[in-house]
Amino acid sequence: MKKFLSVIFLGMLLVFTACGSNEKADKGTQVVIDEVVKLKTNVDNDSLEEGQKNYKYTEKDFSFLIYKDTESYIVDSWVPVEGKPNSREGFYKFDKSKGLDNFFEGYEFNDKKASGNYELVYKSGKFKE
Repeated sequence: MKKFLSVIFLGMLLVFTACGSNEKADKGTQVVIDEVVKLKTNVDNDSLEEGQKNYKYTEKDFSFLIYKDTESYIVDSWVPVEGKPNSREGFYKFDKSKGLDNFFEGYEFNDKKASGNYELVYKSGKFKE
């Protein structure tokens, strides 16, 4: 009986390990995350009024759902607004040759996702709840 349970346990462990976890971003995905954080930080800092301090956003201020298809990524994210984390939903696409671009509407993101072979590679923040 003990051998049977240990075999079952090892099998379950193998399945969980093989399925992987989307909690840690690989190198390519981290580049995408960094670009979104940098863009949003620059946008908010460009709209500061005189005397306001610059925003210094980090990845923890965002929530990400990132999908990959070959060398392009699409991102559904919750971004900070005026220093408040996860305040507004934003959609982005990233291509290594073209860089980061903004989708202005959710339907554009959904159309792009449906038209490709996108696989979920990372999720964080609100999307993990």
